[in-house]
Amino acid sequence: MRVLTITSLFPSMAAPTRGVFVLQRVQALRRQGAEVEVISPVPRVPPGVPAPASYRKLRATPAHEVLDGVSIDHPRYWMLPKIGMYFQDRSYARGIRRVLREKIASFRPDVLDVHYLYPDACAVARLADECGVPFVCTARGSDVKVLGKISSLAPRIRRALAGAARVVSVSDDLLATMRQLDLYAGDAAVIPNGIDPARFFPREKTAARRELGLPTEGKCVVCVGHIAPVHGQHLIVEAMARPDAPGDVHTYLVGGGPDFDALRSQIAARGLSNRITMVGPVAHDQVPLWFSAANLSLHPGSSAGSPNAVLESLACGTPCLVTNLPEFTEIVAEPAQGRAMERTPAAIAAAVAAGIVACAAPLDPPRDLNRPPRHWDDVGREVMAVLRSAIGLDAPVQSR
Repeated sequence: MRVLTITSLFPSMAAPTRGVFVLQRVQALRRQGAEVEVISPVPRVPPGVPAPASYRKLRATPAHEVLDGVSIDHPRYWMLPKIGMYFQDRSYARGIRRVLREKIASFRPDVLDVHYLYPDACAVARLADECGVPFVCTARGSDVKVLGKISSLAPRIRRALAGAARVVSVSDDLLATMRQLDLYAGDAAVIPNGIDPARFFPREKTAARRELGLPTEGKCVVCVGHIAPVHGQHLIVEAMARPDAPGDVHTYLVGGGPDFDALRSQIAARGLSNRITMVGPVAHDQVPLWFSAANLSLHPGSSAGSPNAVLESLACGTPCLVTNLPEFTEIVAEPAQGRAMERTPAAIAAAVAAGIVACAAPLDPPRDLNRPPRHWDDVGREVMAVLRSAIGLDAPVQSR
């Protein structure tokens, strides 16, 4: 089977950690025997034009590259920050039209594998008649829970879902939200993300800390994720500034993002620079070390589809403190795996204090909190079955 993946969130030379989970799913499909190529468009940012830092770095994205054996095209499309969101699907469709036609002629895909409902699936739906290839779209989180609630975007998302050959959701909760918002009433396959067991597994904490150059004694927590309001790092800072927060715990914020500098200023203004370290972006191979080094991992997000950081933390044997939302509690289901909390500074401070008391000491042996772990190969098999059913090779897989 030849699969053409289309997504605006995919790793590149300019942004190597962007959308790593989509790359992992692509690689899982390749291990199932699929031939996969990728179209990953990026906003056009002309040289010398003032733009946010997150846009400026996109200038370095090549028009074509090969990453981990995957051929990737990066066509450009016009996108004005903020206000451009409402026209993004139209601009996206115009931006990918030429390369999509070329790929259909040269690569001859059997199916289009589209990630995110807006702008990606909405753009592909605009081109569906002229390209003549069925598409499967995957809903991943904010495309439903945030963009699906915007009155001008919801009808476009609804039309795209209606035109898809098959629909995939990464969690039961996300599918339920799609139904509650009247975005989609048909059958869908629920296929959560997975983890790479060769990379994410329990390690001894002291060894992990030594490898990262951290103190081997003491208590620490880690939050791994893009620095942005949706992930709640600002709430962690406010929580650690509270007088009832444990003063003997060091917090590491791992990741980059648009709010990085503002958050660092917030930490300094609150006098927390000796208790909170902003690590910045790290290579994906280092993420397991950060989870293994911590007593607890923090996940105070406001929404998520299938939260990879939670899956990865548990696979490393590190309990999680998660927002009490269904997408998190679907995963953190047992007391040993962690606890759910309100998304407030007071609740986060209390959860850290209680969790630190309950968790293992750094020298205790690693624990397996994720039995049985869900592997990316499990995901690959399930997605392959959906793609095959979309083009009529197999009977439809079990849907919900």
